[in-house]
Amino acid sequence: MTGSLEGKAYTFHPALRALETSAVYSFCQDGDGAIWINSSYGLCRFNGSRLDIKMQSFPNTQICADGKNHIYVPCSEGICRFTTGSDDVCFLAGVLHSDLCSVFVDGEQVWLASEGRIWRSEADGLVCCGVFPETGGRVVSLLKMEEDLLVAHEDGVVYQMGPDRQSRKFFEAEDHLSALFAEEGTSRLWVGMKSRGVVVLDKTGKVLERYEKTESGLPISEARAFCQDGKGQIFIGTIDGLVIVSPDGHCRKNSEYIPDGYAIRSLMRDRDGNIWIGSFYMGVFLCESDNSPFKTLSAPGGEEIRLVKGLVEDRRGDVWVVTDRHGVLRFRNGAFERLPGTQLKKFQCVWYDAHKDRLWIGEYNGALHRYDMASGRWDTIPFADEKNSIYAVASGNDGTLFLGTATGVYHFDPCSEKNMGVTNK
Repeated sequence: MTGSLEGKAYTFHPALRALETSAVYSFCQDGDGAIWINSSYGLCRFNGSRLDIKMQSFPNTQICADGKNHIYVPCSEGICRFTTGSDDVCFLAGVLHSDLCSVFVDGEQVWLASEGRIWRSEADGLVCCGVFPETGGRVVSLLKMEEDLLVAHEDGVVYQMGPDRQSRKFFEAEDHLSALFAEEGTSRLWVGMKSRGVVVLDKTGKVLERYEKTESGLPISEARAFCQDGKGQIFIGTIDGLVIVSPDGHCRKNSEYIPDGYAIRSLMRDRDGNIWIGSFYMGVFLCESDNSPFKTLSAPGGEEIRLVKGLVEDRRGDVWVVTDRHGVLRFRNGAFERLPGTQLKKFQCVWYDAHKDRLWIGEYNGALHRYDMASGRWDTIPFADEKNSIYAVASGNDGTLFLGTATGVYHFDPCSEKNMGVTNK
């Protein structure tokens, strides 16, 4: 995945305002591209425009997705499995203490570590497949590196379980642990600690680098979450803000993006390279990457396109954009062109007649307009009520146009161009 987040501003998405004062514990992305957010507001699904609450909150709980159609959430009954695109919820068997465990999904295989045991999904249940020393605290992170599972325990030990299901001590810190992260494209493991910053390990558990407040600029010592952008930069969420470590090892604070004092609880990079940031009672922040599928297009001369009221595609594949006082624009061959004389019109809607290759456009306090593609001719048909506005246009099976207005639905015969009459008020 390419694209850097350098210089990008983090902002609230308008549809996520409901989470502004929520604690955000974890994210994942389902097979449809929707983002699941586990917050104090509830377990929510965000499809890019709408936020739906799926269930009550799962405090301090990590959620995972298999990249297809299942979301997994540890709970007291075992693992709660949601199916995307439906309201189906089921529980994989097994009694767990959800605040003591961590879950990880590798393809369609679900792994879970809790209370000295590692479980994997099998059919609609959980099967114990390994044991590691139980110390009484919680598992803060579970992940897979190559063929091994790594389990980070709150008390400061990372355990490793290989294909032989034998566990051994992989690394022991002089502090409590808070997070694990496997760097993409390398065999390096990032370990977040409660009060000693971050250590980077190789695949044998040897310390390669340390990042602490006094030496490398971490805003404070506790690191709670990690993710990586398309250029290999490591994002570190801390109790007091966001830190970025570049591939050359330079560590810098990013208060220009996330204000100081914002505790970061979770980080995720989605499939489009966008970075999702979950804070502690300050909601969700989103940064669109350079390779985001959503790009801003400009009108001729670099002018911004504003107040878009309608979009249609004609039979040649050209896209027409109708705006309020910014004109009617045609997008073809990778660029916009504006129809002459349309810039100051308060257009409100558009409908495309593919059979006759025409645009029908409604105006605010104005008229019905027709644009013929073949001839390039622009006609204006006065509306029956000059002070009324046309907000929607559609066609019936017989070619009659139906016009939605503030005072009802009008109909119009394009062939005879007879006066419009009120169908319903």
